[in-house]
Amino acid sequence: MDKKKQNELAILKETLQRARSNGGEARRNADKLAGEVHLFERPDFVISPKTDRVIGIEHFRVDHFVRQDKNTQSAAAAFANSCEDKRKQMLSNGAPTHFTNGMLGQIGEMISQQIHLSNNASIDDIRRSLEARLFGTRGHISKIESYRANLQSFNSARVPEMGFLIEIHSDLRGLFLNDTHSVRRIQLGELPLFEDAYDLLAKASSTLDWIILAFYGATDNEIHNAVIINCANGRFSHSASMQGICAIPYLGLDKTVPRMHQNRRGRVEFTVGEEDITYLVEKTSPPIDPEQLWQRAIADGAIALTKAREGEPFVATLPVQMLREMLCDKAKRHHGPITSDTVEKLLYSMKTTERNLFIQRFAAKWGISEP
Repeated sequence: MDKKKQNELAILKETLQRARSNGGEARRNADKLAGEVHLFERPDFVISPKTDRVIGIEHFRVDHFVRQDKNTQSAAAAFANSCEDKRKQMLSNGAPTHFTNGMLGQIGEMISQQIHLSNNASIDDIRRSLEARLFGTRGHISKIESYRANLQSFNSARVPEMGFLIEIHSDLRGLFLNDTHSVRRIQLGELPLFEDAYDLLAKASSTLDWIILAFYGATDNEIHNAVIINCANGRFSHSASMQGICAIPYLGLDKTVPRMHQNRRGRVEFTVGEEDITYLVEKTSPPIDPEQLWQRAIADGAIALTKAREGEPFVATLPVQMLREMLCDKAKRHHGPITSDTVEKLLYSMKTTERNLFIQRFAAKWGISEP
């Protein structure tokens, strides 16, 4: 078995195991996919359950950090491979007793490159990557019929089913997830399915029996969560909702254009202390347009307050979240629709000292040094 196939098999096994551990709908669906796994081509795997079915699984990867070209290839995977090559080079003569300046410089370059990838990514890149893998020129949806035909050649006596194993890498730690009962920071590898991405999966589900989602950090290989969605007979939305998967609106900047875009990576300096090493990475992002930030925060703040009042989930950037929490109680007492004008009036109804005190408490609550 070659290394690529070995890695894909490991992802399939750990995804099924992680989904099963979630219980409920995920566990039930994982049990339906239990069986002997055969290595295959087009699709990547064939599962033979102890029933009259044969299940094909095609694996592919979707990324938050992508190259800005028509194929939206993974920039994260290329970065991770480069880091691994440098690590092996550093350890080629065994574990070093101390790090040379050259080694420390290489580590600094990796830090700068990771910042560059993160700052140049937008939320829409996830949608673009998913759309290319599903419906692009080399997308997998157009190959479904050939996959099913190959499953028949594997075992014509069984009923063929087809599924996708989608390995999703993302980092949305700067965002806030608001649902009916709570508000929390999004964790590494956690990906609420934004409306356009959800719609792409729903569209793909009409030709599939299974969609398996494996969630990873943007540049790591540690699985953070997994879901298994039963798509047969129009069950996609129900099966997804049973596992907490629904279409989530995104509120704030960075939807289609990265707010902190860098034309080049920042230069790196480091100093070596007695117990630690300090890296200083040059900031090369241009200043954020305050007027654009304000207008987006006010407009999406109105939507956030409306959804909070109606108990609907959403994801917010920091400025939108701050307005949502600052004005939440006032908005509940407001009669009628909440618009941008409403948000501005509620803000200006507060005394400056009241606003400043809230900002301080908000920063302390979320561990933010400069809200």
